[in-house]
Amino acid sequence: MNHGIRFRKILNIPLQQIADLIKTYAITKGKKMIQNTLAGERKFKLFIIFTLFICSIIISSFPLCEIFSHIPIAQNEGWNAYQIDRAMDPRLGPLYPNPDNGLIFNNYPPLSFYVVGVVSKYLIHDVIAAGRIVSFISILISCMACYFCTRSLGGSRFGAAISFFITYLYTAEFFQWWFITNDPQWLSISFILSGCSIVLLALDSQTKSMLPVIAASFLTVIGGLVKHNELAIPLCVTIWLFIQNRKMFYYWSMSGLAFLSLSLMLLYMVFGANVFIDVIHHPRTMSFRYASSLKDIFSDIIYIIIASLPCLIEIKNKKTRNFLCFFVLTCLVLGIFEKTGAGVSRNALIDTLIALSIAIGVGVSAFPQTWQGYRNPSMIWLVLVSLSQPIIKITTHTPSYIHDIRQIHKEEDYWNNIIYRVQSVPGLAACRMLSVCYWAHKPYTVDMFNLGQYVENGGKENIFDKMIRNREFDIIEYPTKNSAQINRERNALMKNLPEYYSSSFKVNIDDDFYKGNDEMEFFVPKK
Repeated sequence: MNHGIRFRKILNIPLQQIADLIKTYAITKGKKMIQNTLAGERKFKLFIIFTLFICSIIISSFPLCEIFSHIPIAQNEGWNAYQIDRAMDPRLGPLYPNPDNGLIFNNYPPLSFYVVGVVSKYLIHDVIAAGRIVSFISILISCMACYFCTRSLGGSRFGAAISFFITYLYTAEFFQWWFITNDPQWLSISFILSGCSIVLLALDSQTKSMLPVIAASFLTVIGGLVKHNELAIPLCVTIWLFIQNRKMFYYWSMSGLAFLSLSLMLLYMVFGANVFIDVIHHPRTMSFRYASSLKDIFSDIIYIIIASLPCLIEIKNKKTRNFLCFFVLTCLVLGIFEKTGAGVSRNALIDTLIALSIAIGVGVSAFPQTWQGYRNPSMIWLVLVSLSQPIIKITTHTPSYIHDIRQIHKEEDYWNNIIYRVQSVPGLAACRMLSVCYWAHKPYTVDMFNLGQYVENGGKENIFDKMIRNREFDIIEYPTKNSAQINRERNALMKNLPEYYSSSFKVNIDDDFYKGNDEMEFFVPKK
């Protein structure tokens, strides 16, 4: 009886009231589902950021522990150290000698030598260690600039963080010659990329003040005074301003030309015409055969290239998409062109790495934040594709990093013995690995790589060859590996070496420490 009464009461409830109850229940349930989904997204993003942060610490630990060690890490470290000493103490010789001197060359602008020299003189008291520290700080600044560029292009904080970590982790894992080494590459990029981020921020905020644009042009010129061939990013900014905002373009161009003109005048007043001849007209062998190694570089960044493609195609904001496409293509084309020069390695594609990281950072922000299947791009898909390669490699190589850290003291003792053997030889020394001669406190006598380029392009070779025939060097170091570039250089410089010098000892280089595949051989005069 009671059940029948209850049933009739339910039937007497108006249909609209029932519909309202169902609607209220659905809305409440939907809100809870949305909240749970958002909470899941936040947890996933925090997990990704935490993982990337831990991976960054792991991959940085070994090179950071090497900073103060006397272990050769990259070919350029000793060369830069000698230039820094000359910049800080003119008594050692001119920073930009006559290019026909036949022994010493300087094809870099001067600013990095003074920056590292000041840090060394007043803080570190070790030139190569100071250069490594400046490089590390410059990488962090550059990654932060990538973060702000991504934000200015409409990226979320998470997307900007992904841009930061792509740049950092790929540099640490695949561009090791320029990661925490005494080299001005990242110092230059830090100035130029900071200027780029300021311009993009000014465009995004639609500010009427032109002071940010003028400041950006100043930073760009400063970057050019560190390394003169960092052209891709300034070129992209210039063309993009011409398309998007003519007023900013005029201020950017005119202030940039003013700063550049003033800089060139100061360079001429301080160093004379040699600075322009050495830096701009330095002989360099150009050939597409040098670009053949690009396939190895592309294999290391193939995943971020794949991840960037849907970003460059599907980002909804047309202006942002066009800028990123132009940015990536310009950096890629100029990077391939630079790679055709002798002595130019994978650093030619660092600008391309930066452009791809910013494109992916914006894409991570624009695409759906939940999994859409492996065939459809989403935030999760982009993160997994772009960062799986360095994360897997770092995770699997962590035991070897720990092993290498434990071996640093042993490796340094090994190199100290070699350095002492060079130092104990009286008289002049000539090293292709200039850091060995530098740590042995030998004077700067010859720059073999640039001398080889000079000779190959018709320069005078008789000075160095005469010194070999006269046995003026008491010890000479030269790599034994057979590569096309080394063989051409050996034929240009060392053709008389076997007649007047004999092998003294060889050094096997642990490629876990030195980012290359060299073996050194030391020669002494025949009696």
